[in-house]
Amino acid sequence: VDSTSSAQFAVDGQKAVVVSWSFNHKQAPGRVTVWNVVAGKRLTSLELPGYNVLSAALTPDGKYLVTAGRKVFAKDDQGGMNDKDSKLVITTWEVASQQAKGEFTGKSGFGTPFVTAAPDNKSALVTTLDGSLVVYDLPTAKVTKTVDLSRNTVGLAPVFSADGKKFAVASQSGFGPNNSAKILIFDWPTAALKQTFTTTGGTPLAMTFSPDSKWLVTGSPDTTATVWEVKP
Repeated sequence: VDSTSSAQFAVDGQKAVVVSWSFNHKQAPGRVTVWNVVAGKRLTSLELPGYNVLSAALTPDGKYLVTAGRKVFAKDDQGGMNDKDSKLVITTWEVASQQAKGEFTGKSGFGTPFVTAAPDNKSALVTTLDGSLVVYDLPTAKVTKTVDLSRNTVGLAPVFSADGKKFAVASQSGFGPNNSAKILIFDWPTAALKQTFTTTGGTPLAMTFSPDSKWLVTGSPDTTATVWEVKP
């Protein structure tokens, strides 16, 4: 089976979310598993048939999981990218019960969904399949805001600062290792743009804030790490 997997740690550093999916949704279902890596214990596991791209994030309190992906409704094996064949589906899950608590359906597209849970345990930043970045409300399963990216396209899952007052978005660069990419710093929860940086070396592959929220570090495909000073 031609499948893709990814893993990320939760904010507490004790839990990890593992996501797997296949471009051929009929060969293998999407799967999301939450692990307590300290205890070596599986906390929850979801099997999500029909998804040919999938992402997930755990809220900081560990109570809820947000999944976002392209769910294919077409009967053939191709799984088209238009609204007739597939949809963006964002779902709120309760970890303890493994039950879906709400679901949002949006337009399909060729984009990659990214999900980042917000510090308030009630919201998440989700990159939609048409390239938009939206604020998703977990309790109501509704999109409450669209972030103005100034015509940039998200290239990496957004990250929140440790103090919960900002989030950073790394945009996609053009083709080639020397092309530049924009790094956008937004206020949370207003989503007002506060700073813009330009990095070279391609679309960043990694990004994180320092523990004091004063610095942002990005890592580029050309093996360059850049430290950016973030305004209060």
